[in-house]
Amino acid sequence: MLTKEQILAAQDRKQVNVPVPEWGGDITIQEMSGAQRDALDGLMASRYDHKNNRMMSTKDLRAKMVILSVVNQDGTPMFTDKDMKDIGEKSGNVLDRLVIAINKLNGLDDETKEDTAGN
Repeated sequence: MLTKEQILAAQDRKQVNVPVPEWGGDITIQEMSGAQRDALDGLMASRYDHKNNRMMSTKDLRAKMVILSVVNQDGTPMFTDKDMKDIGEKSGNVLDRLVIAINKLNGLDDETKEDTAGN
């Protein structure tokens, strides 16, 4: 049986390198923590119009996902919310590619959801 200390010490968040030739190299994205996923869910819920069953705004969503996921070599976050505007002004194509990779790593893409549902 695992102890509390073993659970808290476990390094359970995956990391992957993603090539971003437009930026001159690779970046590392890390699986979101539970708290980060809650922050993302809160952002999404606050922008959902339940009456009309649609998103009201996705402003800063791509930038927020990058901020929550891109890490330095030691696993510490590379960006903070103070970088939101600057990240949001980067190439939409690059941000879309990163969001796809972030979704896949975090099991938020349709393919991973289907695989999980099948298990």
